[in-house]
Amino acid sequence: MKNRFVDVTSIHIIPTTPTNLLTTLLDHNQLSRFFGASITEIRPAMAGAVKGGKGAQRLVSMLGFKFIEEITDASVDKIEYAIQGNFPLKDHRGVIEFYPCDAHTVIRYQIIGLVPRFLPTFLMALIIRRDLKQALKKLEVFHAC
Repeated sequence: MKNRFVDVTSIHIIPTTPTNLLTTLLDHNQLSRFFGASITEIRPAMAGAVKGGKGAQRLVSMLGFKFIEEITDASVDKIEYAIQGNFPLKDHRGVIEFYPCDAHTVIRYQIIGLVPRFLPTFLMALIIRRDLKQALKKLEVFHAC
C-alpha cells in the first residue's frame, strides 16, 4: 500500500510576541489576510477558553472546497487544530508553536494528515508548503508595521 501521509513544517521569525501572534491567529474572521482562503468563525470558543481558542470552529473555503476546522488547544505557547471529517486531509492536525526570542518570535507551523487517494501526495505537500510560507511571510509583514 502506498504511503498517503503528509507532514509539512515551516519555520519563520516574526517581529512580535507570542501573545500578539496568538491573538492574531485566533481572530478567525481576519485570517484571510494571511491565508489563501476565505475563513469565517462559525462557533466561538468554549466558556473559559481564550477568545477564539479551544472549541472554536471556522469554516474554510479554499480552491472550491469547504471544510470545518476546530481549535483543540490554544495557549501562549501553541495553537492546535484539526479538520472535522476526512477532507482535504484525513486525520488532519495543525500545530503552531511559538518560541520567544528577544523582541521576536520563532513560529513553527506543522500540518500532518493523510492525503486523499485521487491526489498525489507530493502535490498536496507542495501546496501546503507554499501556502504556509506565504502565510508566514504575510504575518511577518503585518507585525513589522
